[in-house]
Amino acid sequence: MGRFVAKKGFAVFIDALSILKARNYAFKAILGGKGEEGDKLKHKSHHLGLDGILSFPGWIENKSDFYTHIDIFCLPSLHEPFGIVLLEAFAYGAPVVATDSEGPCDITTPHYDALIVKMGSASEMADAIGTLLDNPHLASELAANAFAKTKMRYSPEVVCEKIEQSCKEIIGHWKP
Repeated sequence: MGRFVAKKGFAVFIDALSILKARNYAFKAILGGKGEEGDKLKHKSHHLGLDGILSFPGWIENKSDFYTHIDIFCLPSLHEPFGIVLLEAFAYGAPVVATDSEGPCDITTPHYDALIVKMGSASEMADAIGTLLDNPHLASELAANAFAKTKMRYSPEVVCEKIEQSCKEIIGHWKP
């Protein structure tokens, strides 16, 4: 889910889906968003035979509905400085496969709350997705750990407390 621009890595995600299809996995995928790469991504999906498997619903308006109806969330970004969508997936309890881009590396603990793959590697992404499809217990464990981490580190209460503490420190060091 995101803007359809090259740095989001959605072409890699589509390649990973093609690999999973070739490995005879039965699945459905959703790629929500819009942007300059949209037509290119839809053409790639069609060319790889993913019609009926991969849908492009446009912008996701109801995030709660989206996250509660998916089995795995994939963040294929080639550049992701933070990744709000990653925290959203964690907060909704979705197991995650993400790339080793900046934000996910700062937020995740590999094999504890997400599976992390090399940026740009469709085969590693397909392997990780396949691992979660084959191991629902692992998927549930990752999702539970991610949910707990989100509540402990990124809930509004925790973030507000950190901001307040930072402001107090700044004010304490300020000399008029």
